[in-house]
Amino acid sequence: MKILNNMKKMRNTKRIFLPAIILFVLLFSCAKDIIVEPPNSLRGYYVGRFYVTTDYSSQNGAITRYVNVGWTFSDFGHICSTAVTDLGGGLNLCSFVGDYTAENQIFFSGTRKNGLEVCDDAFLPLGYFSVQWIMDTLVIQQFNTQDDIYEKAVIEKQPDITE
Repeated sequence: MKILNNMKKMRNTKRIFLPAIILFVLLFSCAKDIIVEPPNSLRGYYVGRFYVTTDYSSQNGAITRYVNVGWTFSDFGHICSTAVTDLGGGLNLCSFVGDYTAENQIFFSGTRKNGLEVCDDAFLPLGYFSVQWIMDTLVIQQFNTQDDIYEKAVIEKQPDITE
């Protein structure tokens, strides 16, 4: 009789624990299927170089110049400060400000000179630029075949001071 009572208790225990175990397994095994998309915002502060290559397809030789930059992106706007006092790279690019959208590419619009400095505003980024991430480094580039100009920025995202 005692054995029969123990068997009934085991059956009742199985009825409770077996569904609980199945529910537990289902809940935690499905968590692996959740796909988290990377943020589509470039928000943050970046430091690096902005390169301009003129006469890119010329057989006489292309000329590449650069300037050091500090580039800040908000959700839809950007501001770039250039080190015009450091002309080691030969490019006297103006500091600039404007708007952008980012999906598969970055589209810069409304980019304009920011400030009163004497500088070259002919190479301010406008239009579509391709995007490539290498760890915390953002590489954006544009081939302007009409004017035979290649523009490229290689900028590294800096840690957020609030983190």
